[in-house]
Amino acid sequence: MKKFLLSVTSLLALSIASFAQSFTVQYGDTAIGSGNGSDVSIHNDITNTTNSDATYEWKIVGSNYPTGWSFAGVCDNNQCYTSNAVLNGEAKTTSTVGANSSMLFKAVFTESGTANGSQAWVRTNIYPTGDPFSARNLTFIMTKSSTTGVKTVVSDDDIVVFPNPARSSVNVVYDDNLGVKNIGVYNLIGKMVSIYKVNSTSAKLDVENLPSGIYFLRLFNAQGNVVATRKFTHQ
Repeated sequence: MKKFLLSVTSLLALSIASFAQSFTVQYGDTAIGSGNGSDVSIHNDITNTTNSDATYEWKIVGSNYPTGWSFAGVCDNNQCYTSNAVLNGEAKTTSTVGANSSMLFKAVFTESGTANGSQAWVRTNIYPTGDPFSARNLTFIMTKSSTTGVKTVVSDDDIVVFPNPARSSVNVVYDDNLGVKNIGVYNLIGKMVSIYKVNSTSAKLDVENLPSGIYFLRLFNAQGNVVATRKFTHQ
């Protein structure tokens, strides 16, 4: 019996490891782009790293479009989806991706009259069809700028802090299942300098009046427990 249990455990571990390696993304869990105008896009393409064909299921799980920004779509290798139903979480399935091949995956934004530095973002959840255990949350952040480009931010547990370093404000994006209700800002000696009540999956924190330096964000749930801590720099 012990040998059987060990065998099952080993097979399960191998399966989990296999799932974890079943696809990669171009820019890690978060891609930040810059640009302006209509239909500016950020790619974070998907690569099927297995030796078999695959399809992927995805949906939008969070977004923020401030005044002057609008949703222009999320695109996979099948088509671009622009409806409010997709923005509100309607699930989609990609076309087939060949073994060891890549597919397009991008978010498209439109801005009109926003100030340089303003930002909009959308977060998607994607996984190989039939394998939700290997799902990843991919966040696309578009910054209004006269120049275009993409840089990456690696988020290891579905929490994104940007911009970092920050000047007047810092944005925090996190998963709903963390149950975040308050976010505290602490200095290097552990003193709380401000705290914010939140009721969604993102928050924009005013840090303009903080002295320059390194700070920590503590995310609290409804019971007052710290569910995550993140560091940022204020310039």
